[in-house]
Amino acid sequence: MPLVHLSLALTMLAAGDKPLPAYDAALNCAGVTQAASRFGEGPETAKAFDSAMYWSLAAMEAARANGLSASAAQADQDRARDAYKALLEDDDADAWADLAGCLKATPPTSG
Repeated sequence: MPLVHLSLALTMLAAGDKPLPAYDAALNCAGVTQAASRFGEGPETAKAFDSAMYWSLAAMEAARANGLSASAAQADQDRARDAYKALLEDDDADAWADLAGCLKATPPTSG
């Protein structure tokens, strides 16, 4: 991840007014936003990418707080991303609703 993107993601994570979500919630949002960030180009893809950075870090932080290793948390994210990729490609309504909810729950990327 380029340094500027990492810096943005860390700032977003630190600036959140809410406590970190539960691991499963952060993991699901990381998976669906990572999957969506790989669809095409444009503003929606960029928004999903920014959101994926936030949720990935939130999931890693929640994993750490729960005693999970970084490698286990990354493997969980990879599985969630792959599952959501298939669901989004199949135009699964629940997956698209999950994406909308996660995008809405992502802290703003600018002030």
